[in-house]
Amino acid sequence: MDQGAWPSTVDVVVPGPWWNALTYAIGAKNPEPGARVRVPVGRARRIGFVAGPGHGEQWAQKDGLKVVSDVLDERCVLGADLWALSLWIGGTFLCGAGEALQMICPEQVLSGEPVAAPPVGGKTGGVFNNEFVFDLTDDERLSRYEEESNKAKRALVIFPEAKAAEAFFSRLAGANKDAMLWPNSGGKKKRWEAWLRAASGDARVIVGTGSAVFAPCPAGLDLIIVEDEANPSYVFVKHPQISARSAAGRRAMLLGAKLVLGGWMPSSRTYIRMRPQTRAKSKLPQSAAFVAVDMKEAAGAVPGIEKPPPVTPALITRTGDALREGRSAVWILDRKGHAGDVFCSECGFSFTCRRCGAAMRVEGDPPSLRCLRCGFVMPLFTHCPNCRGELLRGVRPGLEALLPIAKRCSSHAVLMEKSARGHEHPTLVLGTRGALSICDTADVGLVAWLDIDFEGMKVDHCASFRAFSMVLESGRRGLRSGDGNNRVVLVQSRRPQAWANSFPPDWDRFWRAEIAERDSLGLPPRTLLASIEAPPGVAQEIAESIERAGLGVSIQGTREGKEGAGAQPGESLWVSIGEGVKNRLAAALAPYFRIERSSLGFPTVTVWTE
Repeated sequence: MDQGAWPSTVDVVVPGPWWNALTYAIGAKNPEPGARVRVPVGRARRIGFVAGPGHGEQWAQKDGLKVVSDVLDERCVLGADLWALSLWIGGTFLCGAGEALQMICPEQVLSGEPVAAPPVGGKTGGVFNNEFVFDLTDDERLSRYEEESNKAKRALVIFPEAKAAEAFFSRLAGANKDAMLWPNSGGKKKRWEAWLRAASGDARVIVGTGSAVFAPCPAGLDLIIVEDEANPSYVFVKHPQISARSAAGRRAMLLGAKLVLGGWMPSSRTYIRMRPQTRAKSKLPQSAAFVAVDMKEAAGAVPGIEKPPPVTPALITRTGDALREGRSAVWILDRKGHAGDVFCSECGFSFTCRRCGAAMRVEGDPPSLRCLRCGFVMPLFTHCPNCRGELLRGVRPGLEALLPIAKRCSSHAVLMEKSARGHEHPTLVLGTRGALSICDTADVGLVAWLDIDFEGMKVDHCASFRAFSMVLESGRRGLRSGDGNNRVVLVQSRRPQAWANSFPPDWDRFWRAEIAERDSLGLPPRTLLASIEAPPGVAQEIAESIERAGLGVSIQGTREGKEGAGAQPGESLWVSIGEGVKNRLAAALAPYFRIERSSLGFPTVTVWTE
């Protein structure tokens, strides 16, 4: 049979961890890229997305081509902008379009459920432009967002927290019946109903948390707003760990929309882009008095914990002052549970996440170690993997251990957990960073960071930024026009003078010093970092492939302890890459992400962009 008699071919992206598209023969129908098809994969049939015409070089193998079983859509089911966004995410964050589609699409789309009228995403006809809003109080900033949303033909507004998104939606809902709140939680049915409503074009303004950046908008968007754009909550915890803020920026560019980035301080990438506008904006109106306290003044003990609780006389005094004024006080410690860390008494080894380097806490029954940032879980060791010592101790008391101390200050002290969320104006609240949301509704006279060094000294190039931004947010959150210096932000540190020298917080001064240091060390944002979690036994092979591409790579191994008590086997590779050579890393990794390697397991790649 001559070549002309063969049916045409299409490349199909089947959602999954593999990177390569699969080529299939197809009959008379010729669906556009992004349309769904049902195709045979092994012995099963899977839903895939048409990527485009089949690769020409595969014509010689047409005798072995499988045939598309069914064409579910003739048009792109997501809209052209979301389809292009999925391809960009796959290439930028080295996760592949298949994993990007799994993140973007609701389960019903991935299972082939019919969509009555697939949205046709299109450009708005505008030209992409970027505005920054970092010099206003919360009230003025939200009013600015409301004004912009009312003027826009189609708008998307995202917040890092569900409560903040709900509060802004309430501001809009009265005058905008065509506004919708994108669900942050709930069952598959609720999310699917929201997706269908957005896909129908019924909603002119969509408000939500980071996941709302993937809401379908068939008529396009001419405005995207990202509030508190530097907030680390925009980085998705599950793989692929992309930033919703980055996705919002890319989507605005694809649509030719206006992108508004705002908040208490800019992220590193935004700071670099917005200079020289920074100096006049970084010294924001003060809403708090910042006080640094030496943690060496802490005293007392908690049973089973190595170190004293981070409770100083100054903390007790300032808390009492706020309570006597009839105001709320918030104690913040990013350590849940009874003990926030475990260490070896013999060699001093501290257990951190082997995937991302963050601190791990003890939880569960039987006890296990869970990463505070990425959620990675591994067994609680019986022996130190560093020296094989058996003297493992709890260190740094967690929130539960501090609650009895807090109750001595106030009988109404509560932990900021689900059970405490019904208290709009709690007297004394203990919680992690999320407890700052109380500032939005209550009169908070004191925000106390019980151990700011724990955040700032993590093995992470973003640690200093997170610590600084949290302190700044403590004094800014809930600020309204006309408020004076009526809140105290207490920072307990082992280096109180270093913090005292940085008060009042000035993010222009902070970023100038921080970016200079990162540049000298070859760290983001100007240089990217990629961490690669390799399947057992494959790390060295992958490292050699990366080195052949002309890139430097380092391997951080974890060894398995005896008696099954040590770390799980596996190794992490770290690669420092410039924007211009990312394609070389992608090419070196691509052979290890082919679908035929499914039985061997795939690496997990995380790209740190800032």
